[in-house]
Amino acid sequence: MEIFEPTLPLYSIRKRIKNYFDFYFSNNWEENIGKDFPTLVFVFPTMAALVKIKRFTAMMLAEYEDIDLKIQFMTEAEVRTNETERAIEN
Repeated sequence: MEIFEPTLPLYSIRKRIKNYFDFYFSNNWEENIGKDFPTLVFVFPTMAALVKIKRFTAMMLAEYEDIDLKIQFMTEAEVRTNETERAIEN
């Protein structure tokens, strides 16, 4: 999970996303941990930032045919709502 700060420029977020792709394709996770690559969860301060990066990520995923990289996108508000719902359920 990575929570992106509201002050972080979009180009920096795109660079971090590219770094995750590079790490995924390096197979370092599987070799060192011995398990499948985890689902990436990205948390954004605003819906606008989420939408822009989600489009960017979709373009990157489209470049590869058999990629099994799982990514979830959430806003901070969604995370807070989910935490509240879980607390009520427990």
